[in-house]
Amino acid sequence: MFHLADLAVFALIADVKSISGAARSLKMPKSSVSRALTRLETEVGRVLIERSTRSVCLTKAGEMFYTHACRILDEVSAAEQAIDDMPLGPVTAD
Repeated sequence: MFHLADLAVFALIADVKSISGAARSLKMPKSSVSRALTRLETEVGRVLIERSTRSVCLTKAGEMFYTHACRILDEVSAAEQAIDDMPLGPVTAD
């Protein structure tokens, strides 16, 4: 199972079309961003992003995975927001 943080890094790389740009945005070393992408690609067993010295682009698998990654990240964000919106204190099931 892949880590959610690696999924978020992948989505950001795809959005900004740059590993360096994603690293700057995340305030992380470029090597850490690259390792997160490599871990994710290893987990899913596919190359998701073609890298060159000047640019990155999504592979066909990357395009499909990106769509799902965005949905997953949106759902996680919605779940976090739902929890944040709950009143504090004991909650009982009705």
